[in-house]
This record gives sequence, C-alpha cells and structure tokens, in this order.
Amino acid sequence: MKCDIIILSNAKTPELAEMTQQTIDSVHASETEHQFNVIVFEQSKVPVYLKAKTIKYDCDFHYNKLMNLGVRLTKNPWVCLCNNDLLFHKGWFSECLKHDYLSMSPNYENYGKGIKEGYGIGVGWEIKGWCILTNRKLYDIIGEIDESVNFWYSDHVYADQLKEYNVKHALVKEALVEHLDSVTLKTCSEEERLEYCDNQKKIYMKENIEGKWTIS
Repeated sequence: MKCDIIILSNAKTPELAEMTQQTIDSVHASETEHQFNVIVFEQSKVPVYLKAKTIKYDCDFHYNKLMNLGVRLTKNPWVCLCNNDLLFHKGWFSECLKHDYLSMSPNYENYGKGIKEGYGIGVGWEIKGWCILTNRKLYDIIGEIDESVNFWYSDHVYADQLKEYNVKHALVKEALVEHLDSVTLKTCSEEERLEYCDNQKKIYMKENIEGKWTIS
C-alpha cells in the first residue's frame, strides 16, 4: 500500500531541520511492505530534506490550508497529515490498515489494544492533531478541511467536519507515533503565539456562537 505523508515544517535552526529529517527517516524505517511518499512544506529557506520532496513557501503559515494543498498535490490511497516533530514506530501503518475507517490517529504511547472511536482532541483522546491518517475517499465526503483557523483548533474544525458528515474517527491503540511536544511552537515570539494560538481560540468560539459548528 502507498501513503502520502504531508509534513509542515519551519526549520528556523539546524536543530529543527534535524528534527524534521528525523521524522522523515523514521516514517521510511517504520514499514517494509508499504511505501511512503513524503512531502514537506518548509517555511525556512535553508533546508532541503532527504527522501522527501521539499516545497518552500513564503506565504503566512496556515495549517489546514497547507494540508489541503498537500492533499491536492498527491494521489495515493492514504494521506497522513503530520507535524514535523514525530517518531514513527515500526508497524504503525500496518496496524491502522487492519481497521476500516476513513479517519484514524495512531497512539502517542504504547498502551492497550484495539481501537477507540470518538472525536476528543489531544493527549488521552482519539484525535491526535499532530498525526491524522486519512483515506483519500474521505475528501469526497467532507470536501477540503475547514480553513477558518490557521493553527490552534485546526484539529477541532476537522473533528467538527467529521461529526457533521457522520464520519467515524478511530484511535488505533497499537499503532505508535510519538509526538515530541510542539518543539517549533516553543521558538515562537509572544506575538506569534498570540496570533497562532490565543486568537484562533477566539475565532473558533465565535464560529460556534454564530452557529457554524455545534459544541458537544
């Protein structure tokens, strides 16, 4: 099976570039029977990554807009939407393929067996915004991922779309992909954090008040 891996990166430092390359290397090393086509949207002008197609961009960062572009530029049956601070463990994709869902997340630590359905966001819940595996058929149902927010709450609007179209999401407990805790975000200025984090919460909550989404 073939899977497109879409990674967003802003390698401001050599260490961050190394982290992105580590993410790429780990996904290629994670499986022997499946193939990965890796695309990296890189905001910095410096790095070009090995075993991946590097796409440089100079527009403002927008998580879901870049992911939608990545979906349009690729064609394999599976598409994985990824941060650049991940470690893919062996067999994660094979484990996901055992289950018949259009939207899945691998686990962030090794515990339990089977799956857990749901739309909860983040650590301890079902949707891991840093790594979402989708079947390309999903986009025939929901269209493009909602772009009303640019970073924080990107996974929330995605979850809302799944609920709107009655598409189930599953956490695959035995598929392991570690998340290294938002390393790039920690390099942002207070102004950037305000724009990409706090302001996005206000936008999302305003959308809910005005009736675009229903909080459950």
